[in-house]
Amino acid sequence: MKSIAFYIGILGLGSALFSACDVIDNPVPAPETKPALSATLALDSAEAAHDSINGPVAPMQKVLLEDYTGHQCGNCPDAATLAQAQQGKHGEKLVVMSVHAGYFADTLKGAPGTKYTYNFATKIGEEWMKDFQINANPNGMVNRVPYSGSARYQGMATWPAAIDAEMAKTPRVALTVTALYKPETRVANIKVRSKYLSNLSGKYNLGVYITEDSIVNWQKNYKTSPTDIPDYVHRHVLRAGLDGAYGRLNAENPTNGAVQEKYFAITLKDTWKAKKCAVVAFIFNEQTDEIIQVEEVHLY
Repeated sequence: MKSIAFYIGILGLGSALFSACDVIDNPVPAPETKPALSATLALDSAEAAHDSINGPVAPMQKVLLEDYTGHQCGNCPDAATLAQAQQGKHGEKLVVMSVHAGYFADTLKGAPGTKYTYNFATKIGEEWMKDFQINANPNGMVNRVPYSGSARYQGMATWPAAIDAEMAKTPRVALTVTALYKPETRVANIKVRSKYLSNLSGKYNLGVYITEDSIVNWQKNYKTSPTDIPDYVHRHVLRAGLDGAYGRLNAENPTNGAVQEKYFAITLKDTWKAKKCAVVAFIFNEQTDEIIQVEEVHLY
């Protein structure tokens, strides 16, 4: 699996490093449809250029850890710390998405910048929390597969073992994500190419989402004094979905070697700092909800 990101400046195409992000007023921007033909051709060209330079890449099984959290959850910083430690251990093979949802993600009334007035929550996150019957924070899902029980969600204590178990599986699909970002228009054009590596039965959906890293804002932590931290760094925060909560059909009963190519476009909110934003794409079984592959690419 490969991730390809290109920064498009006024003078042309180039890659760049990413830096910082900030807060937003409305966490769910309106998604856009397939990019214009010129943009799809540019995505195809960028993908081909990357392939010609880097050559074939052996398929790698990657894993998605969804950390269901909230800024008023005093136990949630421990879960975030564990998620970062696991990402440090597994590197790019582990993708982390922090989903602010539920009671502890609620906001308080007050002037902007005061405690817990900032809204991290999204409609998509709330929908997932309800659909997967996650009843408290912190909790998480690892590829949305049940581990040591019938529930897909689990407490942080079992995350490491569940991640190891999912990572040991043989890849069933390879993903390549290409992103072209134009800072002058704040439009991100995205291509996701999937190649199935075995014969599979059922319907498989593709979900594509935007996350933002390193947002500095309030967070409660029961292990600190005072417990209210004004400059906590929130990592990998879910911002939006480009096709709603559950994406679109990618393939039905795919056969070994089958390839699908999907295109997307989204205009980032002015208050998003694109240099810390990323595209997260994953393929999942529509019936079981199991995520069989995930990929992440930063816009810079």
